[in-house]
Amino acid sequence: MNQSKLLLVIVFFLTFAINLFSQSVELKYRERTIGSDLSIQIYFSDEYGNEYASPDSIAKLANFYFCFRPIGEWTFSEKNINRYVDPIILKQNDSTINYLSRNPIREGKSITKFVLSYKKNDLDYFGDFNFENKLENAELMNISEEYWPIFNQYKPVFTQGRETFKLQEYLMAFQILKNFLMDDPRAKELSFYETADSLILEAINNYIKKNDNKFNEITAELEESLEDNKIDKLEMLSLELSAAQKNFNPYFDFKGDSSLTVKQKCDQLVENLNNGVSEYNRAYRDMKLSIFDQGNYIDYKFELFVDLLAHMTLDIELIYKIDGYNGIDLTLIDKYTTKKQLLEELDWLTEFTDAVKLINEDIRTKNYIFGPTTIDNLKKQMQFEKQPYYNIFIAFNALANDDMDMFVRSIREAYRTVSNEDLLYAFELWYVSYLATINNIPEKVLVTLAEVLRYESEGKYEESIKQCKIAVRLSSGFSPPLFFLGRIYHKKEEGFIAERYFDQALEILPDYMAPRLYKIRSLIKLEDYSSALIEVDSALTNLPYWYFYFTKAQILVHLKQYEKARDIMLEKCLPLNKYH
Repeated sequence: MNQSKLLLVIVFFLTFAINLFSQSVELKYRERTIGSDLSIQIYFSDEYGNEYASPDSIAKLANFYFCFRPIGEWTFSEKNINRYVDPIILKQNDSTINYLSRNPIREGKSITKFVLSYKKNDLDYFGDFNFENKLENAELMNISEEYWPIFNQYKPVFTQGRETFKLQEYLMAFQILKNFLMDDPRAKELSFYETADSLILEAINNYIKKNDNKFNEITAELEESLEDNKIDKLEMLSLELSAAQKNFNPYFDFKGDSSLTVKQKCDQLVENLNNGVSEYNRAYRDMKLSIFDQGNYIDYKFELFVDLLAHMTLDIELIYKIDGYNGIDLTLIDKYTTKKQLLEELDWLTEFTDAVKLINEDIRTKNYIFGPTTIDNLKKQMQFEKQPYYNIFIAFNALANDDMDMFVRSIREAYRTVSNEDLLYAFELWYVSYLATINNIPEKVLVTLAEVLRYESEGKYEESIKQCKIAVRLSSGFSPPLFFLGRIYHKKEEGFIAERYFDQALEILPDYMAPRLYKIRSLIKLEDYSSALIEVDSALTNLPYWYFYFTKAQILVHLKQYEKARDIMLEKCLPLNKYH
C-alpha cells in the first residue's frame, strides 16, 4: 500500500471514529430563503454549558447536560424559541427522552446558549442517541465512558488490580478484579473490561504456576528428609490452594469453557497437594511410630519409649469423673526426670515427643492410643514385659473409645503383674475415679478431696482432716475419703486412729489396695513382721497380685524364713512377672 492510500485509510478511520463516538454534533436550526441556513452545535456539557467539563465534576451531578450553541455570528431570539428550539428532541431506540429543564445562558441581552438537563437514569449512556427536529436528524452521539457513573466506580478498581498484578500479588489481583467483572453486567461496556478479563485469567494462571513451583520445592525437601515442619509447609500450601480454588470456582463457572484450561490446572494442583499431604503424613507417621509397631523389649529404645509412655498415659493425681480420654499431657515428661535425662543423653527426646504428638492426634481422630498393629506387637511380647504395658494400652484404648467396662477390666487385670508401687497407686486412682463416675459421687466431694490433697501436700494436716471429714459426710459409702483420713493420721503418727479409718475404708471396698499397703508398710516400719505377715496374707485372699506376693517374700526374709520366701518368689512372683 502506497503512502497516499495509507493516509486516506487513516483519515477515513479517524473521521469514522470521531463521528461514531462524537460528543458534539451539528443540527440545522432554521432554513432561510435569503442567506444561508442557520445551524447549531449540540454538545455534551456541564450545567453551565462548558464544553470540556471534567469527568469528576460530571460524576457529582445528578443529571446529564447538553448545550445548544449557534454556529456563526448569530444568537437565539426569544420570539423564535417556541418555533425553532421547542421542536428539537432527543431520541434513543425510537423513544423520546424528555428533558428536565432548559436554561438559557445570556451575554448581556443576547441568548448565546441553551443548556438542557436529562436524568441520568432516563438515558442509556452506553448506547447511541441523537437530536432531531423537523428539518433533519443529527448524527449519532455517544457519551464518552469517562463520564459514565460506573466509570468512576470501576476504573480505580481496574487500576488497582493491574498494579497489584504487576507486583505479582496474583491472588490479591484476582480478588480486586473479580468484583466488577462478575458483579455488574454493565461493566462489559467499559473499554478496559476485556483487558481486566484477560488479566484475571493470567493472574490465576500465574498464581497456579507460582504455587506449583512451591509444591515442587517442598516435595524435593521432603524427599531429602522427612520432617514435620516441611509437611506443615506442604499442608499450609494445600489449605491456601483449596481456599483459593473455592474463590476461583464462581469465576470459572461465570466464564464457562473459556476458563476450562486454567480451571483444570487449578483442580489438578489442589489434588496433587492433597495427595502429597496424605502420603507424606502417612510416611512420617510410619517412620515415627514404627518403633511401636515393630520394636521388641530386647531393644532398649523400645523398652524406654513404651515404659515412659505407659507412665505418662497412666499418670493421675486426683479423683475425678471419667469422661473418655482426651490425650497424653506432653508436659508430664518433666515429671519423669531420670527417663527424660536418658532420652536427652541418647538423643531420643525429639523422636519420643514427636511420637506422643502423633499418638494424641490418633486419640482425637481415631479414638485410640495404638492401632491394631501395635497392640498385636505388644500382645506377642507380654511374657517379656517388666510392667503390664499391654493391659495399660488396652485399657486406655477402651477409655478413648468410651468403653468403660473394657477399661476397668483391663485395669483390674493389670493389677496382677504390676511391680512398680507408683504405677500401682496410679491404677487404683483410676479405679476409684471409675467408681466415683458410675456411683455418681457429687462433684462437691471430688473438689473437697482435691483440697484435702493440697493441704496434705503442704503439711497443713488439721485443715486437710477438716476437709476430709466434710467429704466423708457428703459421700456415704465412698472409701477414698476414709483412706485419706487414715493416711493423714498416719503421717501425724496417730496410728490407732489411722488404723480405724483404714479398716472402715476396707469394709466398704475390701479390694482397696492403698489402705492395705499403708497398714503393711507401717507394720514393717515398726518391725512387727508377724503382724505384717498376717495383714499381707489377708490382702492376698482378695488381691493375689505380684506386689503383695513380693511384699510377703520380703517379710518372710525379715522373719528369716528364707525357703518360704524363695518358694513365694519362684512359685508366685516369677509366673506373674519374671523381669522385675
